[in-house]
Amino acid sequence: MTAEDKQEHELGKVIDQRDRGVIIPRDLAEIIVSLGEVQWGATASLSADEHADHVRESVKATAEHFEQSGPQPMNGLYLVGTETVLCHTGTSPNSGEIARALTGAWNRLLAEASHALYATPPTGHVEPSREAELEARVKYLEAAIRQLGGNINSYIYELLG
Repeated sequence: MTAEDKQEHELGKVIDQRDRGVIIPRDLAEIIVSLGEVQWGATASLSADEHADHVRESVKATAEHFEQSGPQPMNGLYLVGTETVLCHTGTSPNSGEIARALTGAWNRLLAEASHALYATPPTGHVEPSREAELEARVKYLEAAIRQLGGNINSYIYELLG
C-alpha cells in the first residue's frame, strides 16, 4: 500500500465515523490525516521570559519556513467568551485548521464528560439537577455553533452531513 493509498484509507475511516455520530468536515479530516498521530509534550522548566523566548523563536522559524512576512494571527483554543488560552496552535497556514480540529475534539470530550457525569454519577455523588444538565448541554451547543462562526445553518448542515 502506497503512502497515498494509506492516507486515503485513513481519511475514509475518519469520514466513515459519521455513521457513529461523529461528523468531521472533509477539509478538516484531510488535514488531520495528513499530519498523523500526535503526542503530549512539554518544554523544560523555564521562566516566563524563557518561555516567551521559546515561543518567539518558534514563531520566527514558522515565518521563515512558510515564507510569511508581517503580522500573523496566533491561533489556539480559548475558553468560550474569554481570553483564557487552553493552548496555542501557532501561526502557520494550517494552525487555524488545527485549532478548529482541536476545538471540535475538546467539545466532543466536553459532551462525553458531561454525559458521563450526568448519566452515571459515581457512588455517593449527588445527582445534578435536570436544569444543570440542560445548562451544560446548551453551553456545549453554543460552543459548537461559535466554532462554526456562529452560523446556525452551518451547524445544522454539519449535523446532517
